[in-house]
Amino acid sequence: MGQFHWGSIKEGFRGFENLAYEYVQKEFENASGWNATPKTRDGNKDAFTIVVGYQPYVGAKEEWWMEAKYSTESEKLSRYKLDATIVSAILHGHVSKIIFVTNISIHSKTMIDIRRALESSTNCKEVTFCTKSTLEYWLSKNSSIYNKYFDDPSGGHFEINDLFILEEIKFYSSIDKHVAFREALQVLYEQNTYSAFFSVFSAEERTVKISIDKRMKSFCKCKAKKLHLKKGENTVHIDIYVKEHFSQNGKFISGVLFLIENDLEVLIRSAVNVFPTNNLPLYIHSQHVIEEDIHHSIKAFMKKPMLRIHSLFGDSGIGKTYLLNKIVQTDQLKERDTLYLSFSSDSFKNRRMLLDLVLFILFPFMSLGTTDREYLTKLMNTGYMNDLLIELFDSKDDPDRLSIAMCKYSPELRLLPNITSMNKRFILMDDLHKLFEFEYRFLTFFLQEISLLKFPIFFLLCGQKTFFMSKEYQELKEFYVLTEHPYELGTADLISSIQDHIQLPSNIDENIINALFLNTFVFFKFIQYIKDSGNTLSSIHEFVFAYKMFQESRVVEQYIIDSFRRVFNQDSSVKEWCDQIYRSSNGLDAGINAEKLPKAIDLLLREQLIRFNYEGRLVPFHDIYADVYKKSFGLSRSNLSIAYPNKYEEMHNKISIHSNMDDLKTTAQQIIQLKNEGKYYSILYILESVFMTDSSKLKDLLGDVLYYKLYFVYAYAMANQSKTVSGRPIFEKIYQETKNNLNFEVMYTCTEAISELVNSKYESLDFQEAEELAEDLEKKIEHLVRFHYLQGHKYQSNSYILAQEVKVLILSEKNDSQAELAYKALNHALIKQGKDNVTIMFRYARTLYVRDVEKALELLKQCLESIELRKNNNPKLKQLITFDYLFLQLIMSNNLSSIQELIEHHEKMKENVFNDFRKGVFALSALFYMHFDIDRGNSYLFSDVTVGRKFRPRQEGFYLQNLSLYEIMTGNKEKALVALEQSRKVFSGLKEYVTMIDHNMEVIQNGNFSSNQIRFYTGGTMLTDVYYIDSRCCW
Repeated sequence: MGQFHWGSIKEGFRGFENLAYEYVQKEFENASGWNATPKTRDGNKDAFTIVVGYQPYVGAKEEWWMEAKYSTESEKLSRYKLDATIVSAILHGHVSKIIFVTNISIHSKTMIDIRRALESSTNCKEVTFCTKSTLEYWLSKNSSIYNKYFDDPSGGHFEINDLFILEEIKFYSSIDKHVAFREALQVLYEQNTYSAFFSVFSAEERTVKISIDKRMKSFCKCKAKKLHLKKGENTVHIDIYVKEHFSQNGKFISGVLFLIENDLEVLIRSAVNVFPTNNLPLYIHSQHVIEEDIHHSIKAFMKKPMLRIHSLFGDSGIGKTYLLNKIVQTDQLKERDTLYLSFSSDSFKNRRMLLDLVLFILFPFMSLGTTDREYLTKLMNTGYMNDLLIELFDSKDDPDRLSIAMCKYSPELRLLPNITSMNKRFILMDDLHKLFEFEYRFLTFFLQEISLLKFPIFFLLCGQKTFFMSKEYQELKEFYVLTEHPYELGTADLISSIQDHIQLPSNIDENIINALFLNTFVFFKFIQYIKDSGNTLSSIHEFVFAYKMFQESRVVEQYIIDSFRRVFNQDSSVKEWCDQIYRSSNGLDAGINAEKLPKAIDLLLREQLIRFNYEGRLVPFHDIYADVYKKSFGLSRSNLSIAYPNKYEEMHNKISIHSNMDDLKTTAQQIIQLKNEGKYYSILYILESVFMTDSSKLKDLLGDVLYYKLYFVYAYAMANQSKTVSGRPIFEKIYQETKNNLNFEVMYTCTEAISELVNSKYESLDFQEAEELAEDLEKKIEHLVRFHYLQGHKYQSNSYILAQEVKVLILSEKNDSQAELAYKALNHALIKQGKDNVTIMFRYARTLYVRDVEKALELLKQCLESIELRKNNNPKLKQLITFDYLFLQLIMSNNLSSIQELIEHHEKMKENVFNDFRKGVFALSALFYMHFDIDRGNSYLFSDVTVGRKFRPRQEGFYLQNLSLYEIMTGNKEKALVALEQSRKVFSGLKEYVTMIDHNMEVIQNGNFSSNQIRFYTGGTMLTDVYYIDSRCCW
């Protein structure tokens, strides 16, 4: 059997042009003959292209086009750039058939993508590919034609079978089979469906039997039994289902998967890995409801194509992407023009994807990677391109130029032409919250333009709430009526799913469940946690505190950390691979095949710590994993060359690696400055993993002065903003390590730590230790003033004032007769020294809420007036005072008509004063309970349980008092008494607190409780039939 040598064709590309022309005339005959339109030629690096247009009969408006592509260099094309002349003809003519004739092979998936795009988005009714194998078979049957075009002594005597495989199997996800220009998969997961693509040549039209090779039946199953093959090249895709437990038998699969007519072998082109499934076994009812709603909308769209924009948004980890993927896989999108964009932390890549979006609207049969300026300029005369579009596409390889070009777009400009007709299309976009603000604008302006043009496109926008709360999105809502799907874990979902695994308390309230679980991943781990512990949850208190312990023990975070450490111990190179994947903005281009998969990557995939994304890049398994990894593991020195998307990540890595002393000290100073700017989240992001591990080397490099300043800044940020842990243990550690250090700068840092501890001990009701620390703080400040490290009077020091302040507050908390005198003396000293007295006035007022509420309200009013008069630059303090003032006014009026103002103010506290925001939930829950709104009371009371950070004793005591109120209002007398007894232990030794608790226990025990007799206690004699709420619960 001879072999074709395409390089021996006579006259090179001109000879191939004539050969292609003759092939088309003979194989695509028409009664009236062919009338050729003008030819074009385009030399490029892939191949030499000849384009010829035909009229199938004289006077026909209809056109057929042939594109002949010749090359002696390229063997196979994974992208196919339609000639600009054909694109122009498609856009403005009446092209009904396109024939591609080439001596190059084309990937079967690429042929399907082009055929689907052209047939579904244009008037083209037929797309035919005649590639290398087709031409060779035709020439083998027509030796005279072969001899006419080739200089070959064999004379064109070739033996070629009349049924053979053109391209072996490549696997695509059930999503990717609908979406054009995707990369084949390197990894398959058990219990998932995939599409196997291959191509086969048949010399005649026939129906053949296809079956799975018996050696592969343990791997997968499929429904396909027969294939109908047309004459020529056939691109085939067959859905297979990967069976469970297959991955236990081997790491990868290769070899023969299908047999055609029990004889012709269809091989897997390159080996692929198979891993256990990464799906969570949960049925989420609300997810199913949203899926059904969107399916109904798609059906309506198919019947009446018109612009539809749906948005799906919710918190991280609740299954949005899973739901989006299910929708893409639906049969409704089968053979439809579909674009699926998933944005990432790589901002440049995101901008290119936004260009893909524009290109998909205009030319769905083209890929961004196949365009260039020269090509687009040729399309200018179509009316489809304008200067801004040219500039955008011309800038696609330059991040800065592309950003500038995108910023030029505005509602006054137009990117799109007034296309008179367009076939229906589907566009799905995920992780929109990862876009930058100007990218938001570009996208929303583009959607506004599409809505004006009324294109028949079905959009589904998906991401976290930040994008959907943006100004740009809100403006889009004003411009077009969107269908929104806010996605949260519904109560019904949670209760039904929990009951499948663990038994719930009989009187569990839906609002309690709803408040606790925000995330399917965390939810799943909690179920495992309870099952593993073997505990039964017989009461709401047990259930809530089981979840509280689950949060406080950081089970989810520890589970992820342990998973990484386990694989780190198995292979020394795993850490470096993890750094590259988890710290790059868009994962890692694998560039490896399954048979040569590095052991480290294989481990990470099998342990489900990384995954392949739709582009075949290795990326973090989940956003939650990425957050934990960056926080918990420092960067390997060998990976310092990774580019970081923001300055805080760069600062984190400089302080972690400390490879350059100057850089290290400069970075430490920059982080310290962030405290002055109130950027606590940023500080935690930079330093959390640094101080969670051994920081002794950092201390040696920085020295005591700079190290303890940095350590204090970290503890301070944790105290102000961390939702998982308190800064108190670190303040204790700093104090113990520095209390005897005579260096003035270190001593000053020590006083800052003591200040935090004094306050913390007071808030924790540890009054004796608070007073002892206050004494030590006063002595250290006096020492620093005496030796002129601190200038001026000791009352110029805020730390000294705090020590005095806490002593006054403790006296007042104990209802000591000297409290009022001590308060007035401190107030006088502050005024005399020209110091602000708002803080002591506010904090002293708080101790009067159950003794003299009228005086407390007057002091709060004076505080607010003083802040306005002096332009006090402490907005956080103003927030706290305003909350208390509004709260006291509400309880004094005993009317909820103005509670919305308090709720809105409370919500604002979340960002800047999270600790005090947490305290406020007890005040709001008590208000709602008192007014018989148990559901809203529960939503506040139990929302705080989701915070992993422990309660301080005062918070614990008020939480238990509110829990008792909930229990008694729902008829659980014994549980209410248990909760009060536990609260009594918290406040033991504090007469004013204990007296009220004892009174409420007596009300319940005597059977005098009535939901109509609940009051906030603000002083005076307690009535025997009234249940009292402590007015200090707001702080």
